[in-house]
Amino acid sequence: MQTFSNEIGLVQNPAIGAAAVWRFCCGFTRDVTASETPFAYAFLVLPIVFYERTLKPVLGTQRRTGLRGFESKLTGNDASKGSREDLFGIAERALALRKTTLEAISISLRSRLLLLNSTAGTLMPVTYTKKAVVGPSSSNILDASEKLGFWFSQVSAFELTRTLRVSL
Repeated sequence: MQTFSNEIGLVQNPAIGAAAVWRFCCGFTRDVTASETPFAYAFLVLPIVFYERTLKPVLGTQRRTGLRGFESKLTGNDASKGSREDLFGIAERALALRKTTLEAISISLRSRLLLLNSTAGTLMPVTYTKKAVVGPSSSNILDASEKLGFWFSQVSAFELTRTLRVSL
């Protein structure tokens, strides 16, 4: 059990989370008129990309398909009951990962990957240049995070909360 716990800690840690939130903000602001990402959206990144059963559908969904395509993979006709539960579990995982997400945001701010606009309650990437990654699992997490950022930027907050079955 200790080994399994250590493996989870190696991937689900605030440092990788900081890079994931940064790539999410890059994806959110890169191709749209929005220059800043709503702070609350950062709390939805890690519950999706740190959980393999939601990470894989993100990676397997084309960018242009969007958030609805991701949702469809989890709730469509060929989705299993477990997949539907994975979608409904995002809100629960967001609560469980609150501390990790806050630590990740703190690291990304201290590392100057992101800036916080405390008046508007938004995050903004300082740079869009991708950094070197250690391994393929980290690379997958960062790629998925950036794709999620783009998808989130394409929908309203109302549609986002309805699609992911969460509240902000």
